[in-house]
Amino acid sequence: MVMKELYRLDEEAQQNFVKEIAVLRSLQHRNVLRFVGVLYKDKKLHLLTEYISGGTLQDYIHDSSIEISWLQRINFSKDIAAGMAYLHSKNIIHRDLNSNNCLVRKDKSVVVADFGLARVMLDKQINRKDTGGHVKRPERKKRYTVVGNPYWMAPEMMTHKKYDERVDIFSFGIILCEIIGRVPADPDYLPRSSDFGLNVPAFKEKFCNGCPESFSEIAFRCCDIYPEKRPVFTVLKEWLELMSMHLAVKNVLPLELINAIRNFKSQSDSLDESSPEVFLAPPCPLLRTLSEQGTCRLSIDTSASIIEL
Repeated sequence: MVMKELYRLDEEAQQNFVKEIAVLRSLQHRNVLRFVGVLYKDKKLHLLTEYISGGTLQDYIHDSSIEISWLQRINFSKDIAAGMAYLHSKNIIHRDLNSNNCLVRKDKSVVVADFGLARVMLDKQINRKDTGGHVKRPERKKRYTVVGNPYWMAPEMMTHKKYDERVDIFSFGIILCEIIGRVPADPDYLPRSSDFGLNVPAFKEKFCNGCPESFSEIAFRCCDIYPEKRPVFTVLKEWLELMSMHLAVKNVLPLELINAIRNFKSQSDSLDESSPEVFLAPPCPLLRTLSEQGTCRLSIDTSASIIEL
């Protein structure tokens, strides 16, 4: 297992660390790193999680000695979308989604990890009568802290605007570009635009040879500079599952799926700025980012016992 140790020992840092643990211990999904327990050792709290032996997705896709089929690349993407759809259904914004925080198991499935910068969003219940029978997504964009790695950071976060969970979708789009082109997210290699988006024409020219067109189209939609135009993870998960299913048996992708991706329009185009997905999860404690609490260290520890919360 893996042990995450908090360096700062003041009371506020400890309290916020416990809040993070309270959220993580409630997460149970195949594509989300599994919480094991809490270790109290040497008067310090430690977070224990499962150990994923396959390393990071970043290292895997950049290892030129490994051949990766398009089906496997789509399956990597499908697993990340499934894990993120689950997190968003729990009202959790990851805020640091990148290929280094996605881990590959021996069976080549992928888990989303590292929630040190995650944030829980709190929403009020929506009255259907006020929206003509539609469940509208509440306005919850806020000026959260600017966190994460800039290579994967959404334009609205880079420019210090209000943002919501859709920053994770942009980060996912950059990961898809890494997977498609087997290229680092560094803008010196991955073509970017002056508005912090993706330079689609340049990317197509350099990296899309042999790529299923619908797969690259998904990446481009996720990297849209306008958050409301990005498909939500439940939709992305469905698209990628269907692509995987058809490619696994060497079937041509159905026209319905191709058109759904090509002609995608979010509900915000028709429902007065509402998002296609509504999150109405039970209230959870807000998380402070670990960047505000102090640095953490990852290590393997087998010498102490686990405390169940």
